[in-house]
Amino acid sequence: MNFTGEKTWQNTYILVLPDVNTVFSFEILEKGKRLKAAENLMKQVKDEEGKLRKIIQEERKSIADRIKAYYGYIVKWVEREGEITYRLINVNADVNAIREKARSDPELIADFIVKEIEDKPSGIRIEELINDFKKYRRYPFILDDETIYTAIRNLHRDKRVIIQGERGKWYIDESPRSIEPSFVVIHPKYAPEVVEKGPEVSEEAIEEGVGASEIFEIEGKPEVSVERKEKKELSLTGNSPRVILSQIEAKTSEKDEFEEISVKYRFKQKLSKQEIMKFVKQLPHQEESEIEVEVTLRREKDES
Repeated sequence: MNFTGEKTWQNTYILVLPDVNTVFSFEILEKGKRLKAAENLMKQVKDEEGKLRKIIQEERKSIADRIKAYYGYIVKWVEREGEITYRLINVNADVNAIREKARSDPELIADFIVKEIEDKPSGIRIEELINDFKKYRRYPFILDDETIYTAIRNLHRDKRVIIQGERGKWYIDESPRSIEPSFVVIHPKYAPEVVEKGPEVSEEAIEEGVGASEIFEIEGKPEVSVERKEKKELSLTGNSPRVILSQIEAKTSEKDEFEEISVKYRFKQKLSKQEIMKFVKQLPHQEESEIEVEVTLRREKDES
């Protein structure tokens, strides 16, 4: 039976089956015999001290408890309008026992998350990760969303994952106060790297009022207030503009001034001439900027 076929949340069902034992187990049959014998004996002797009555009550309770342990229904015989009839009593399963049986090992869940993001440079949004755990049966079973959040906190603590929060903020060593569904979990091997170069400020630049942060007096010239800025190069990698944008947001400030950006596209599949022209047409254009492009292509050899 394909119970989960065509269901979206295939990994959210717990199918509870009765124990392999049945009401016809040897133990229950033996208890039933003792109960019947005690009831027959009650008709033949006087139970002045109530010992037989106590035995009958205990055996009935013991049999009912055994049947309940097997999960399902028990049959209770009752008298209605002078006639003997039966009533089915539903025996609820022990929810705590079911949850304990269904619970996946936290370490297994953590290892599975790391494996899922290992080959994804842009990582996985937490809300998407939770949905996948609920959708696909190949994922470990989770009882609630908090299971995933706890696993991510532990992975981040152990430096097995890094987290990208709102507005592209990176949490590598620092832990976020709270983890939101929109946050992205990324493998540490895709952590952003910043290549820094030392300040390139010359004396001539200082005289011209460029590159200093203090106020200078230069041989009779009026005092000039100059601003010191150092040159930095940021290395950004991703498979979508959103990833690059979030990295720029996280690594730069509003006071930064940008001189140049070099972008290299590596196509997974080769493009035709018409496709590359269409691609170039949709590239953004900035006024008063100079564009340099290098194109790598494969051309048939001229046989002549």
